[in-house]
Amino acid sequence: MFIEMQRGRSFGGLTRYCLGPGEAQVDDRVEFVETRNIATRDPEAAWRVMAARHYMQDDLKAANGIRRGGNGRPVGHMFISWGAEEAANQNLDREAMLTAARGALEAIGAEKHQAIVIAHNDTVENNPHCHIIVNLIGDDGRLKDNTDEKKKLSRFALDHETLVHGEPVVRTRYRNWEDRDAGETPAPVKKKARHLYELEKAAKEGDIAPDEAMRMLGQQRLMERDKQRFEETAKSHREKLQWCREERIRRIEKETKASVKQIKTRTRNEYREYRDQLHDHQFWERGEFNDNEKSIRGSLENAVRLVDWNSTEQRGMKMTRLFNLVVSEKTRREEMVLRQQWERDELRRQQREAEAKQIGRARTEQKDRIAEARKRYLEKSEQMKQRQEAGRDRLKKRQQSITKERNAALSEFRVQQRIRKKERAEERQYIAAMTRENQREKTEDRDEETTDGGSGRSRRPRRERDPRTSRRKRQQRGETDQQYQERAASNQNQKGQDRDQEPDR
Repeated sequence: MFIEMQRGRSFGGLTRYCLGPGEAQVDDRVEFVETRNIATRDPEAAWRVMAARHYMQDDLKAANGIRRGGNGRPVGHMFISWGAEEAANQNLDREAMLTAARGALEAIGAEKHQAIVIAHNDTVENNPHCHIIVNLIGDDGRLKDNTDEKKKLSRFALDHETLVHGEPVVRTRYRNWEDRDAGETPAPVKKKARHLYELEKAAKEGDIAPDEAMRMLGQQRLMERDKQRFEETAKSHREKLQWCREERIRRIEKETKASVKQIKTRTRNEYREYRDQLHDHQFWERGEFNDNEKSIRGSLENAVRLVDWNSTEQRGMKMTRLFNLVVSEKTRREEMVLRQQWERDELRRQQREAEAKQIGRARTEQKDRIAEARKRYLEKSEQMKQRQEAGRDRLKKRQQSITKERNAALSEFRVQQRIRKKERAEERQYIAAMTRENQREKTEDRDEETTDGGSGRSRRPRRERDPRTSRRKRQQRGETDQQYQERAASNQNQKGQDRDQEPDR
């Protein structure tokens, strides 16, 4: 079983693709359609109901007290496919496909979400598959979380295969989960590009020469290598330019830091001389104060000197202050100490102001230099961006030329693929019609036997099945239904020719 989940934005586009004729233009490729959690069985009406919920998402959030925003991609596209041998071993039918679809939805927590299941019958390799269109918006308007969605689907596929077949079918998936259960991270699996798949298959089918296919594959590999080298070089250049900008800013900040340190050292050295002079002057003032305190006249002189007559205080307050200084030696000494401390603090304040002024100029110069560096970075970045865009345009034109050549070479292969898909779909439809006809005939036979059961007539003899034509025998021989039909038609023609050649009796 192969299972994959993608997210998109258009319910109508995805539904029209699943219900439409597809690439092979097969008109009747839809095997069946089933809706879930939607009050309609019409897929055209169902996807419109799902789209309506998307349009009303903000209103649903507001009604449930959830803030708006974070709507994201609301369309979930799940794809489930079975291999031909796997489907034959489990007798895959509609109910089995719907059971797998329900299990996959439950695995990712979307069993209550709106969904449309559409099964197709147009694969050339006879791989039954179905598409599941899921509305990822819940009833409250919130988008379903997609945490570990891929791992959950992988685990479901492993458990489902084990339940149905008794053992895992996809061995790689089984080994990866053994590694995960053992605490190891399995190697990532990279899907093969479509152009590589088409070229390899076209060469295998004979629609293109193997040498031509190898040449195109080599050409595309060379193109991919050049793209990778270009992107690595472009990334290296962007990182180098960004590093240069950051390095220039770091150098400017380092130079500014050193300049600030020099400014502080220079300013402190300049003011150290003023501090020394102030200390000498205050030392002389303290000596003179002590000498004056030895006499009454000197005490009065100290008191008058300690009053600041130029201050804005009122005259009465100044006289009161003078009186207190005259009568108390302790007050005079305290006032002198406060006066000298204020002078030292004032000098410190002037020093800090001078430092701040010069440091402010250095900081402003730093900002201007950083702004200039960023401006130059933006200019160079824009120039680099233009050069890289021109390089990408050249690579794009080269890729377009390669793609055009490849499409021209694969045109016949794609036509044949569409024809094979259409033939396979018609064959499946024919087999389904024949099966329904056989079931109808058996039902009529049973009804007829039941009707004639009490009439006393003998029962209709049952036709024995030819062991050479049973489906199981044909599968053992590796013969498809189309090959069997061709062989049966050939045998019938041969019998008709034999009868024509027999002599009349």
